[in-house]
Amino acid sequence: MKKLLLMSLLPCLATNLPCQEETVDRDAEVAKAIEHRRFAVRRAVSGKLARSGDDAVPAIRRYEEKHGRQKISLILVDAIARSNQSGVATLDLLHDWAIDRDFYWRSQALGGLALRKREEHIGLFRKAMLDPAHLYRIEGARGLLLLSRQEPRPRVHDLLSDEDPRVRVAVGIMLVDAGDDAGLPALLEAMGRSERFLDDPWGARASRAAASALESLSSEDPESPEQAAAVKSFQTWRALLVEGSDPSKGEGQEREQYLGGLEIRSCRNGDLFLRWTALGNLVLGLEGRERVKVAAAEWRKLQDKLLLEESKIFGPVVCDYLRILDTEANQQQKVAPASLPGELATWLEQLCMALQAAGHGTEASALRARITQFK
Repeated sequence: MKKLLLMSLLPCLATNLPCQEETVDRDAEVAKAIEHRRFAVRRAVSGKLARSGDDAVPAIRRYEEKHGRQKISLILVDAIARSNQSGVATLDLLHDWAIDRDFYWRSQALGGLALRKREEHIGLFRKAMLDPAHLYRIEGARGLLLLSRQEPRPRVHDLLSDEDPRVRVAVGIMLVDAGDDAGLPALLEAMGRSERFLDDPWGARASRAAASALESLSSEDPESPEQAAAVKSFQTWRALLVEGSDPSKGEGQEREQYLGGLEIRSCRNGDLFLRWTALGNLVLGLEGRERVKVAAAEWRKLQDKLLLEESKIFGPVVCDYLRILDTEANQQQKVAPASLPGELATWLEQLCMALQAAGHGTEASALRARITQFK
């Protein structure tokens, strides 16, 4: 060890220059963590910066000032959020990211604050429970659960009735992990789901997440009758799967042939899902519980005007996007914020007018509000 240290000092001794510790170029590291062409390098450098804690924050701030906050990568945000660093500068950075509604990765930043369990963030977590973005609501619930085991629990229970099934499953898993049986019905509801939103098998993902949580629960001795009943239901379902008879088979499948759909994913304003049939039946939401009927003549006009001649992407899509699909032609167009082409904007406005004419002004207003981000 002494020999290695002496060798490291030889260049200094030979030149009679003062020997100093090697300085780290944090600005270069931040640029590499965000811009390097190889994913493995970006991930490794992001992890190094996250472990550096407050020491790396000034360089990250300088990168933001020069390139804009939206250039900060999800890999870097996630590494910092999951790190065990809780210095003042790190907490301030996560907080600034979490309260910026225009920042793509604000939900991940809020999750980082949740893991740190600071009392000063309880108001932010409560406010997050009412946010339009489903991931932000989930992380708000996580923050309340980790911060206190009792006081905020009723607020978290409210999300078990959330309109988004992804929220219900995620919150159900968190509650069960915290020993709260109130989350069990949400997991049992998700078990075996197979719904799709056109090409997105979201039901299967929810089912796998719920099954994994119940699998963990079944490996332990049930602590309550509710847990015992849930474990029994899960084991019965799993046994039927092994036998090749899926008790959920046929459920949640598309009963109608959808000709197309509109999908808006927004970390800022929340997601929106809409599908349509040849007869002008519009199905709203991820689960498709709400249906709207547009007059046949009006719908034919709309269908004739929707011409997706080829699949295109308008603008640089990083996180938020608007996607419209024509399943018959097997074409789709994806639009980044502030990149909506004029002809598609006109068609979407006509769709809003058709919804309004059908007596669904609330849905038309919601669609208009979501489209604004992409104009």
